[in-house]
Amino acid sequence: YFSFLQRGEVIKRLKKELCAQAQVRHPSIVQVLDQNTDVARPYYVLELLRGSLRERLDLSGGKGIKVPQAIRYFLQLSYGLRAAHQAGLTHHNLKPENVLFDTWGNAKIGDFGLSRVIEVDQSKGMPQVFVGTGGMAYMSPEQLARNKDVGPSSDVYGLGILLYEMVTGQIPGRRSPLPSEVNQDVPSKLDPIFDKMTQDRKDARYP
Repeated sequence: YFSFLQRGEVIKRLKKELCAQAQVRHPSIVQVLDQNTDVARPYYVLELLRGSLRERLDLSGGKGIKVPQAIRYFLQLSYGLRAAHQAGLTHHNLKPENVLFDTWGNAKIGDFGLSRVIEVDQSKGMPQVFVGTGGMAYMSPEQLARNKDVGPSSDVYGLGILLYEMVTGQIPGRRSPLPSEVNQDVPSKLDPIFDKMTQDRKDARYP
């Protein structure tokens, strides 16, 4: 898909993002075990995981997953993101496909920064290509506006959307009811947490 010069830029970005993810050791972040971008077919090796959150949501038939389980995953992902942010690493592409599970059913975040590997860069003639599919609903307003100053608060926004989807089986819209109004098993104390995470203004969200 890329010319020789574009390929060099993509591989350089890939190595940067892989090395950044490899530096963060946390139980809720997929571990990068090895990588080699200096060969004809660049590769990287990750720990072996067992399925994704997307698969579990699809199996629920649009009802979401059990609330105690969803809260457990939510906390694991929150701790993982906090560790990443403290190390200067942001994700910017949180979605159910990027939440994976280990043998014991623990949630882990994968694909850190891969959306930046082939993002558009007019100065380098990079093509407009999107990594994967289905990520638009989880993107923060500043990401959709293509702002340059996208930071950790965009991950907070994406995680808030994931939380809503886990407990309701639905993706929230502009005027969607709060989680506890959709699913009576959801504690009402979760509503303001979701609401604060998904505010349009970055400074109104959790830091």
